[in-house]
Amino acid sequence: MISQLFLELKLNTIFHLLNPKDQSRGGAEEEEQRLHRSSSGGVKKRKLSDEQVRLLEQNFGNEHKLESERKDRLASELGLEPRQVAVWFQNQRARWKNKRLEEEYGRLKSIHETTILDKCHLQTEVS
Repeated sequence: MISQLFLELKLNTIFHLLNPKDQSRGGAEEEEQRLHRSSSGGVKKRKLSDEQVRLLEQNFGNEHKLESERKDRLASELGLEPRQVAVWFQNQRARWKNKRLEEEYGRLKSIHETTILDKCHLQTEVS
């Protein structure tokens, strides 16, 4: 009984983390767009090249945290501002965390459903 309550609580918590009521983006993405304002004041968002993305993903795969020296080195190698590299890493960490939460939610949901089935089978045996 307690394990079932724990699973339900954990599932509920993960569900709310994955589906927040406030869907405003804010934060890093606003900062990323601010960096790309054109002279007319409109947003001019540059798309990273395939090579830039490949190198960023390769570096992210090695280490999710970005030290100042590494950020400056990557920015220099890629021809980007250090802030752009920092924002890319921040967004990537958020996506990575959400993916892990979705995977955990799926596992817990499966365990929960199995527990419910087991409970039903036990109740029919007792009846």
